[in-house]
Amino acid sequence: MGLLMGLLVSASARGQEVEEPITIEILKERAARAVQRQDVDAAKVVIIQTGDIETKEAAELALRIVEKMKYDGKLSEAAVRTIEEMNSPDVQEWVFREVRGSMNWKLRVILLEIVGSSKDERAYPILLSALDEKEGTFQATAAQLLGNRGDRRAIEPLIRLMVALDKKMGVVWQQCQASLEKLTGQDLDLGVDFETWWIAHGDGVKKEPKPVAPPDPVEGEPIGRVEKGKHAREATFFGLKITCQKIVFIIDVSGSMQRKDPPPAEDQRTGTRGQPAPEPGEDRRRILRAQKELKRTIRLLDSAVEFNIIAYSDEAIHWSRRGLRKATKDSKEKAIKFVGRFKADGTTWTDVALEEAYQSNGDAYCFYLLSDGTPTHEGGEEPGDTEAIIENIYEMIPELDIFRRVRIHTLGFRGANREFMRKLSEMTGGSYRDIR
Repeated sequence: MGLLMGLLVSASARGQEVEEPITIEILKERAARAVQRQDVDAAKVVIIQTGDIETKEAAELALRIVEKMKYDGKLSEAAVRTIEEMNSPDVQEWVFREVRGSMNWKLRVILLEIVGSSKDERAYPILLSALDEKEGTFQATAAQLLGNRGDRRAIEPLIRLMVALDKKMGVVWQQCQASLEKLTGQDLDLGVDFETWWIAHGDGVKKEPKPVAPPDPVEGEPIGRVEKGKHAREATFFGLKITCQKIVFIIDVSGSMQRKDPPPAEDQRTGTRGQPAPEPGEDRRRILRAQKELKRTIRLLDSAVEFNIIAYSDEAIHWSRRGLRKATKDSKEKAIKFVGRFKADGTTWTDVALEEAYQSNGDAYCFYLLSDGTPTHEGGEEPGDTEAIIENIYEMIPELDIFRRVRIHTLGFRGANREFMRKLSEMTGGSYRDIR
């Protein structure tokens, strides 16, 4: 009987697969195979598995996989989340040490993201010192993280950096502006404007602002001002200021853009007997309003601006397949003709348009996304795929943006998914605007 039971137990054990324990040596072998094949999915699995080991060696392996996989955004974001969740004091000490070290700047951006999400008081001086780095994306990351932390000690350093960059602007300047808006509640145009405001209000006691030398009259001119003097006009898009120098306009041209919206309530007129307001005119058709406003904005772009336009419905059509173009007189005329050919038809593939905007316009650091609906490939009044597409966008943006720091400003006609558009702009330090 004992022999029979022994044979049964032995047979049962042979019938079950014993899961191989994860070791750093096994992960290194799997990583080597994934890198050799440049298999992103397999590499991501290995990065996530390093979180089960929670050692300094495992954290470093996660970073080296990212490095050898050419800094793929999906893997970079996975490395941030995995190392962030490692609770080992040794790993945390390693992160705080290496972020100041001599690693490739992209690996240090990953470590800086981890430091920025930490509640450790050592994070603030590290982020502060990162503002002085030479690599722009590293500086921009630090500026964004300082704003996200809500630490008002960062206001003065951010103002100093923004003032120094007022003449050339750029992605670091943009992130300083976005973080200062968060920290001060002020929507100001230039670093010198924040400086003047802070002198007067910074310590809660109103003081006379010190004289601020005006920026250079040519190079320091806020982007979009095409006339000089008190009648200078500033480029705006449905009321949002254009302060970026490298821009992509992403315009929804789906079928619903054919609809006409009634005027704002305060502008509506009724008959003497309370008759309903008349049918909205052609000037209230969404596609025509978008075309008219975008043409106006393009005409006002400063010659220093580089821009592109993507019109999207169930495909994304690029004005320039070569990426950003200088806002010369010739390119503006060509862009305006492109805008004039917009036709409202199809569904709302917002995910595809955003992905292509990132991939085909590598230097852009501001997107202006205009829509009147919700992301969907199916279409219809209540599309069943919207929730999945929106979740995919929320996951995709950090992956595409980790080494970019693009601000996405969103603008919505009536019927737009405001919750989605607001969250998208908040994620990236942008603004949301209702189009009435």
